[in-house]
Amino acid sequence: MKTLLPHEVKRILLFMSFFIFILVSAYGQKVVSGISATKYVSITKSGVIPVSSNPAPVKEGPKLPFLEIVANSMVFKDENNNNNKIDANESATIHFEVKNTGTGIGNKLVVYVSEANIVSGLAFPKEIPLSNLDPGKTLFVEVPIAGLMNLPTFKANFSIRVSEARGFGTDPLEIEIPTQEFQEPFLKIVDYKVSSQLAGTLVKKKPFDLDVLVQNTGRGVAKDISANLVVPQNVFCLSGNEN
Repeated sequence: MKTLLPHEVKRILLFMSFFIFILVSAYGQKVVSGISATKYVSITKSGVIPVSSNPAPVKEGPKLPFLEIVANSMVFKDENNNNNKIDANESATIHFEVKNTGTGIGNKLVVYVSEANIVSGLAFPKEIPLSNLDPGKTLFVEVPIAGLMNLPTFKANFSIRVSEARGFGTDPLEIEIPTQEFQEPFLKIVDYKVSSQLAGTLVKKKPFDLDVLVQNTGRGVAKDISANLVVPQNVFCLSGNEN
């Protein structure tokens, strides 16, 4: 048997290595035709993990209310004089609208009312509970105010806000209203007139009319006026208006 020389052995080994490399490369390659599906993958230290092609839905956040006092809805109304003042011995109101422009229900709403100038002689509720307010809905709110007899002439500065159970209430809104001290009325009879069928001559057993002119010469409004008629002897009031 012929002994191979060292350089011949080396050449044979190189040829066999090259032939084995070609066989391995041909076996490892496969031709795939078609379109691959799109999938999400998650890359971790341990390798590639396939994830579902449908991503998880995004969770919605909490539905919260957004309360606000409607612009230009706050109005003051005095019930007697219509002079845009709170008069002594007078009732008045402040009314406005509060709206929920959020996505959640406004729970346990409460109106808080305060007066910054601490005007004496004013009566009003400090708290007014309201109902719940659904999204997109509006509430009409009325705050009653009364001027007492000791009310001075001044200016009342009211601050009004609406609170919500979870803290999603309105910002405070201020309204300034003049106050008027009590102005006394003074009534007096300034004229009268007697008339009958005989042009002013009173005849026994004949009816006649008595008209009295009453005038208020004071500064205040006279309310609930009544007249007390003292009928002389042998004279009868046929109309029943003695009082």
